Amino acid sequence: MGLLAAAVALTVISVAFLLYPILEGRTAPLSDDEDDLSEQELRKRTALLALRDAEYDHLSGKLDEKDYLALRSQLAAEALDLMGPEEGEAVGARPALESDAIEREVTSVRAALRAGVVCGRCACANEPGSRFCMGCGMKLAARRCGECGQELGAASQFCSACGAKVS
Repeated sequence: MGLLAAAVALTVISVAFLLYPILEGRTAPLSDDEDDLSEQELRKRTALLALRDAEYDHLSGKLDEKDYLALRSQLAAEALDLMGPEEGEAVGARPALESDAIEREVTSVRAALRAGVVCGRCACANEPGSRFCMGCGMKLAARRCGECGQELGAASQFCSACGAKVS
């Protein structure tokens, strides 16, 4: 009898705990205020990430040269269409801007890869020296040399300070 009373009491407490926020009228936001991006900004970010992924696929041999060039021109055109005036898009200046904007983006991604500051969670390329990801806020782990403690890049095979092989 005591076991049945304990089970009923536990059930009542559980149901009350679950229904309390509803009965009190609390609501949860449907979106995260920190990630409020406009539709255009979200589409631009997606296009730039697709452009980066196409380059990775080409460099890793998944895309041949012909397919890569076709995909790159399509994605670059889409990304440039979505870029606003503050990012350098001027009327009539698209051909010159296309290669400049693409090269700036590719250069920043390559620099981040060399510096080893690509987020493991969201794959965002962060500026060298970053301690937290610009995309998701996760703490970026720094690799260090086992011999001298020098901070290493993600692609480092040898320490730049002492020359020790990095494992």
